[in-house]
This record gives sequence, structure tokens and C-alpha cells, in this order.
Amino acid sequence: WHGILQHGGTNYNDGTAWITQCPITPGHSFPYSFQVPDQAGTFRYHSHLCTSRLRWLLRSNAD
Repeated sequence: WHGILQHGGTNYNDGTAWITQCPITPGHSFPYSFQVPDQAGTFRYHSHLCTSRLRWLLRSNAD
């Protein structure tokens, strides 16, 4: 997650497998869920594994 300040121990949502988060095994998923209070700007997600891809990115109804 680029551009998002992650506070409160959510850095396990950002990183390479076996370093800061557990790998997501084939056929399984990992829902990313965290709050982004009082931040505005451009936010971007990209995978650290070439076999992963982003299917969709949900935005808040407040956007």
C-alpha cells in the first residue's frame, strides 16, 4: 500500500511473503482491512509476487 500511513500495527498488511506477512496460498485469499482516517491523496497497491494480481480496490462511500 503506497501513500497510506499505517498506524497501529498494520504493517503486516504490507510486505513480502515470509518477511512481514504470511504468504497467501493458491486458492485462498487475504482480505485487507484497515482504517485510513484523515488521509487524502493517491493510494496505490501492488503485489510483491509476480503471480498475484489485483482484482478490485474498494473505496469508501465518503469518497
